[in-house]
Amino acid sequence: MTWVKDMVGDKPGPNGASAVVRLIRELIQTDPQLLYTLRHAGVQPGAVVSVTSSPAGAMVSSGGEAAELPAHAAAHVFVAKR
Repeated sequence: MTWVKDMVGDKPGPNGASAVVRLIRELIQTDPQLLYTLRHAGVQPGAVVSVTSSPAGAMVSSGGEAAELPAHAAAHVFVAKR
């Protein structure tokens, strides 16, 4: 398992690297806007997501929706590669 911020270079390109969200740490859970953005994009524990790099840090998507995470936030989403 790894943090989203550490996965962004694993598979560059439009499809990204596939992973399963395992944990969203408490730091993110105290930010209502970021938590809403993640939920809207389907990024929650157990979800299969695609992880790609973005100018801000990382783009995490699931089911056609995406959430752009700043690098500091991407360091608090724990995933397992598929």
